Amino acid sequence: MDYDQPFELQRQQTVQNDCGDVSVEWATVYRGYARMSSLGSTELWQAAAVQAQDTIKLFTRYHTAFDGVDTREARVLWRGKALDITSIENVGFRNEQIVMRCEVRT
Repeated sequence: MDYDQPFELQRQQTVQNDCGDVSVEWATVYRGYARMSSLGSTELWQAAAVQAQDTIKLFTRYHTAFDGVDTREARVLWRGKALDITSIENVGFRNEQIVMRCEVRT
């Protein structure tokens, strides 16, 4: 497989400045390379049923950074675009390949 697309896995973190103001920022927890793919026809129809358009599948090598990721507090940064993660799958629980389904933010 060609993992030729650079991407970043980012998680939200709460930061407090010197004045005590709290803000939420994105921190990169993993940089890697992936193979990107659009959904197959069956998956495309399923995504359309929930109006999830511009859905991308990302295939990458396993890394411990993907363990326990809360998809509500994480995103993928790819080609300058923020992608919402809808699911993360450790294929066969073998710790070899990760498949993420992501939606392009609009």
